[in-house]
Formats: sequence, structure tokens, C-alpha cells
Amino acid sequence: PTADQICEDLHDLIENAGITRPVVLVVWSLTGLSGLLHAIRYPGDLRGIVFIDPTPFDHYEGPAKGRPMPYPRLIIVIQKLLAALGYGRLWGKQAMVEWLIKNSGPRVDRAEATEYAQSLFDHVQNKGVGELWYMVQSCRITSAAVKTAAPLAVPAIILSATVDKAVSDIAAERKHQNHRAYAALFKEGHYVRVTEGSHMMTLDRPDIIADAVMHFIDGRAIPTGAVPAGNP
Repeated sequence: PTADQICEDLHDLIENAGITRPVVLVVWSLTGLSGLLHAIRYPGDLRGIVFIDPTPFDHYEGPAKGRPMPYPRLIIVIQKLLAALGYGRLWGKQAMVEWLIKNSGPRVDRAEATEYAQSLFDHVQNKGVGELWYMVQSCRITSAAVKTAAPLAVPAIILSATVDKAVSDIAAERKHQNHRAYAALFKEGHYVRVTEGSHMMTLDRPDIIADAVMHFIDGRAIPTGAVPAGNP
């Protein structure tokens, strides 16, 4: 589904399941786009939003060399071919573990990476790849929406990963620029660069995610992004 569909589905769930509003919404990666759309369309649903290294809404705009995925159409074709062949079987769980360890922060151990890789392995073995086109469409929908959006009343914290080993330095800096643009869309938007945090921040910096959520629940200080003293 696109970010647009995810936004509408979540609003319908909140509306029809009797969930007490407003809620604290936590979004990661691609669902950062749907979270942004939710703040634009249904601000009354939300008490606050925590964005975990969200996908930049300008992901596919500008020069190709500054994009994490310069040629999405070609990648879509390749991914669909790999899915048809059984991507998980071709790559294998151990390769996923090594990729996670290489591209995550220093606090992720092999046991955590292995457990997480198993969930990814199950997904891609069942042909869960080849959906990149939804990502392209989602970026276009969200980019158009923010161009006409008034300053958003929902408070937000954007947790931006500083461990960006999987992309070029140019693409990493563009991501941080876009995350600052996320924050600027909100009347109370806070951009936080997360030390030792990667895109897999749920693995390497769950502490800062919890602190960000609790800011909206009990009013504790907005996290600084630093690793707590004495925390290995």
C-alpha cells in the first residue's frame, strides 16, 4: 500500500475501534510518510508523533547522485525478478545478519541481528520484495501534500540516524536536510540527531525511542540524541 492508503487505514482503525484519542503515533522509515499525511489530514487523532529515521519525502527528487536509490524503476524490475526466484533463498539469513551488523550502530549484537534477520527472511521468502514502486508513489503523494500544508499543530520529534553506512555521504546529508524539513513543518517540531543510531534504531537505540514517546506521555525532556553516560 501507499502512504496515502496507510494513513486512511489507520484513521479508520482509530475511528472504528473505539480507541481513545488523541494517541501518540510512532512511525519508522516509509511509515514516516503516512504519519506526516496523518498529521496533515487528521490532527485531532494525535497527541504527538515520533518519527524514527523517516523516509525523506523528497527521496526521488533532485540529482540522481544524491538519492539513496538513483534509479528506482530498474531496482523494481530487479527486485521483482529476485522475488520470483525466491530472494530469501538466494541471499540467505546469514547474509542478512552480516548486513544488519555492518549497517547498524555499535550496540547491536549478533543475537539481536539474527532474530531480526529471521523476521526479514520470512518476509522476503514469501515474495515481500518488489514493492518499491509503492515507496516512489508515497514520496510523490507526500511531497505534494506538504507543499500546501499549513504549519502543523501536532507536536513531533524526528529521530534522525547518524549511522548511515548503507548510503553515500551525499545521500546521508540530504536525508538529514529533509529530516530538518520534517521538523520545520510542525509548530513544535524537534529534529534530533541520534548518536550510534542507525536506520534500524529499534535495535540499536530503543532507549531514545522510549524517551521520545514518554515526552508526550509524562512530559519528560526531549531526548538529545546522545548515548546515556555509563550505557555501553
